[in-house]
Amino acid sequence: AGQVSITAGANCTACGAGKYAISDKIECALCPKGRLSVTIGAKDSSACQNCSAGFYSSAKGVSEGCNACPPGKYSSETGNAGADKCKECAANTYAEESNSTKCMPCKNGTSSEPGATFCSACEAGKFMRNSSCSSCPAGWSSVYGQAACEECVRGKYAVGYVASSEEATG
Repeated sequence: AGQVSITAGANCTACGAGKYAISDKIECALCPKGRLSVTIGAKDSSACQNCSAGFYSSAKGVSEGCNACPPGKYSSETGNAGADKCKECAANTYAEESNSTKCMPCKNGTSSEPGATFCSACEAGKFMRNSSCSSCPAGWSSVYGQAACEECVRGKYAVGYVASSEEATG
């Protein structure tokens, strides 16, 4: 089983890993894209197993493992036949590791762009509004990771990102 003979009456040869014997047993066929086989001498295509969720194979005849979806992308399906089957994480979610099967939600007070590998707090001069960072209005400020802007105290001002320690004049 799983062997082929190209020349009538000659010795039979086992199909290598990533291949299987087709029904007429005169040649080996490659496992299709999205599948792999480590079996030597496979008798039919049932030896070709789907790539696991979080992985893909865009090549035929894979015998040593499928490719992992990169960080920031995921796949919850098996048998993926190309890198395009790895979906980008949505905004405010992330996939830190390769071969992810889902994206994790950002914790409260953090956000991310689509395809992120981590979530981060808002930078100085910004605050969290509807799961994204927005600039503080003039006269208000924030420090890194602060969830809300604070009004500048009397005698200080904010034009850009952080409150100035200079005394207001005029």
